[in-house]
Amino acid sequence: PFGTLQESASIGIIDDFGLAPVHFTEKRWRKKSTEIHFERGNIGQIRFSAAPQTYRLQGGEQDRTSVLWQLVAQARSNPEKFVPQSEWDFFVAGRRDAEPWIFRVQERASINTPLGKLASVHLVRKPPPDSQDQQLEIWLAPGHGWYPVRLRYADADGDSDLLVGFTPSP
Repeated sequence: PFGTLQESASIGIIDDFGLAPVHFTEKRWRKKSTEIHFERGNIGQIRFSAAPQTYRLQGGEQDRTSVLWQLVAQARSNPEKFVPQSEWDFFVAGRRDAEPWIFRVQERASINTPLGKLASVHLVRKPPPDSQDQQLEIWLAPGHGWYPVRLRYADADGDSDLLVGFTPSP
């Protein structure tokens, strides 16, 4: 057994923009833990433990965990706007910096899941061409509270990891 390959935690509040992270930690296997501090109030900046760069808070910024749940919240409050080719923009902090993430609705489709065949909305986040970031695909299930029912990550080497079976409690 390898142990835990990656562990992350996002702690925050809810503000006028929705989810508002305050502190994010990520620990990858065989790597030092990194932290992101969203210093709200008078300071108003994003600060990283792994890099000296900072970003000014404008409102709506997310970390790599909270962005998924902010996307779910957007879908729940604007279901009629989650149509093919619509785009959802977020400013997302990673381990050393932050950048815009754009999710595009690819299609509405039925997919097979451990819960059976579910209607879903398929969204894709592709990194810029020169980026080493992962591509992220998300399938949200409108009939199940817009919870994610499938996630797919693909890195620059083309490797992918498919996670299936996010299910809400009844």
